[in-house]
Amino acid sequence: MATGITPDEFRAYAALIASSTLLQRAVEQNLREQADLTQVQFEILMNLANAGGAGIRMAHLADALIVSRSGLSYQVAQLESRGWITRERSADDERGIVARITPLGERMRQRVFAGHVEVVRRSFLDVLEPAERKTLASALERVADRLR
Repeated sequence: MATGITPDEFRAYAALIASSTLLQRAVEQNLREQADLTQVQFEILMNLANAGGAGIRMAHLADALIVSRSGLSYQVAQLESRGWITRERSADDERGIVARITPLGERMRQRVFAGHVEVVRRSFLDVLEPAERKTLASALERVADRLR
């Protein structure tokens, strides 16, 4: 087992932490300014929009977003109170709850999406060369897989 960390290893770790923190702050600020949304709320809307009319079970949504079920319930309740999503019992399993995006929620998601993409593109994607994006994606996917 390694007992230390090399300067190059620390540099990579520190760059990851700094860049991800700064990018997350930029994204969150943009979402708050556009629609008073948190990043988790936006990700909920994106996942539900991608699921179409079928919706997503709350347990699957929590796993996809890497959040606790109680934290997800709070965020979903906030979106539901705005009329952007609905929750109902699963037709397949009465214990399960399925969340779906509403037409109003889809319009909000579409409105916010363009600004979100602009921030991500300007702050992250355009800084990298195409080959760097592929390498970074591959490396970070391996890290995420190990941590899951």
